[in-house]
Amino acid sequence: LMPVNQCIHPSRMYSLFHDWDGETPYERNPLFYEEMSERATEVMGGVDDEIQAVAEALRSKCGMRGVDVPRIHPMLVSWYEPELIGDASTLLSYFRTNKGYAGIDTPMKKVGDEQWVPDFGSRYFTEDIPFGLAITRGIAELVGVRTPTSSAMPRVMASPNGMSSVK
Repeated sequence: LMPVNQCIHPSRMYSLFHDWDGETPYERNPLFYEEMSERATEVMGGVDDEIQAVAEALRSKCGMRGVDVPRIHPMLVSWYEPELIGDASTLLSYFRTNKGYAGIDTPMKKVGDEQWVPDFGSRYFTEDIPFGLAITRGIAELVGVRTPTSSAMPRVMASPNGMSSVK
């Protein structure tokens, strides 16, 4: 249930590509972290809330007392030296000002001169959804926790070339 990759990468990719028509290339490849959007961190917050609800259900309904899952923002801040983060006050400012994330492009494929499309072969799609979000969603279903945020992402981010995430 650790909230790192299953929370960050799919949320950011969803915020970038949720309305992509499957054909029209983008004119640029945005920096993944430095150009993080408020919408992406809102989605991350929703996923984080769902993960916390699953952990609480495991504790209360299943008697699993040791299920303590850290919140995404404080956990990430604790991993970096303070001098590497210009502003850790919010999740958005953490990503935008963290020197450890500087210069990292979004996983996209160049398909022409200044034309880019999502890279559905990226681990952000092939690992973080089926082996992160989908597992958490499965556990959530077993313990009766609704997951509207994380449930929306795999449906929207299924690749137009046939690669699909868990439904």
